[in-house]
Amino acid sequence: MAYVRKRGNKWYYAFETAKINGKRHRIERIDGDSKKEAEDALRNALNLYDQGSQVEFNNDMSYNDYLDFWFANFVLKNQKKYSIKL
Repeated sequence: MAYVRKRGNKWYYAFETAKINGKRHRIERIDGDSKKEAEDALRNALNLYDQGSQVEFNNDMSYNDYLDFWFANFVLKNQKKYSIKL
């Protein structure tokens, strides 16, 4: 889930990342004086997150949670689909 909202005079964006210790994790940032600037910043942040170049995890993330994240976000997205003909 990702969204943009206005609070006071500033625009915020937020999106959810992989679970940490079984709990949902959300990244929220102030970015922009207009809705369009915040949407562009959100799009950029999501692209960086999907590429794995900017990931904010706590060091206490469990190994099981990491494997769940890795499998869902890298293995399933990057696997090739094979059709087996018998």
